[in-house]
Amino acid sequence: MKVIIVHGWHGWISGHWVEWLRDQLKDKKIEVYLPLLPNPALEKEWLSELKKITNYDSNTILVGHSLGCAAILRLLEELPETQKVGKVVFVVGWVGGDHSIPELRDFYKKSFDWKKIQKQAEKFIVINSDNDPYYEKEKGREHISKYLKSEFILEHNQGHINVQSGFGPYPKLLKMALEK
Repeated sequence: MKVIIVHGWHGWISGHWVEWLRDQLKDKKIEVYLPLLPNPALEKEWLSELKKITNYDSNTILVGHSLGCAAILRLLEELPETQKVGKVVFVVGWVGGDHSIPELRDFYKKSFDWKKIQKQAEKFIVINSDNDPYYEKEKGREHISKYLKSEFILEHNQGHINVQSGFGPYPKLLKMALEK
């Protein structure tokens, strides 16, 4: 098993659940990657880094946070159809609507190929919060879960599910990522 964690905009800061998840997986002797991705204004730079991790297959689990979810969607679009992953977990990912943050627009300049993406993983899980300050909860449901026909989990009062909203350890996510 291999788990690839894709952080959001501005990487991550100490204490973020992405760091905690990486450490938990390492403790379980699971191969895990948490690359520090470059300038988010350039989607191709993020994809280039993610493509350096090879052998995407049914034993691969992808976990994305925020902008990392869009990066995972783009990666799945570009993977050959023979490279399907086992599971993808999106945490507070949003992909539709008007993006007011100029640095993030590169990821959203074209629509996603939902049919191709659907075929690239055995299972998708979407986790959102009902009080995320960056998007309305319906955006995640409508633009990710709906198009991927995935499981949808709504966390209550958890903000952007990051350090600023009180998240460090996220045991529920660890369990979801490892469940068959």
